[in-house]
Amino acid sequence: MIGATRNWCRNVLLWNLAADPHNGPHTDNGGCTGCSGAITLDGDSATKNVAYYVLEHFSQFVPPGSVRVASSEMEQLASVAFLTPQHKVVLVVSNTANFPKSFAVKYHDTFFEATLPSESVGTFVW
Repeated sequence: MIGATRNWCRNVLLWNLAADPHNGPHTDNGGCTGCSGAITLDGDSATKNVAYYVLEHFSQFVPPGSVRVASSEMEQLASVAFLTPQHKVVLVVSNTANFPKSFAVKYHDTFFEATLPSESVGTFVW
């Protein structure tokens, strides 16, 4: 989600919203044959996968009508920022390192510092 929207994508689609335990259905002519869905359905049970939580997280903080605004990146800190219809700024930062990473944010008159634990995501709204 960060990578696609960071590159000015206006929407992000998952290959499968729901998949079976074998990651189906999928086509034999390309696409993603090994992508899991946001949820895996197996009979009467449903398992939430990583994509479910990513969609849930972005949907909670980035409402429809939000627009992407520029943000910089640091090594092992992927980020994307949005301006919401309510004129709030939402910054999503992912620490891909296996150790905590500190960073500073400056946007107009707003300045703060934060540290993300290893392999975590932080969302900041102001």
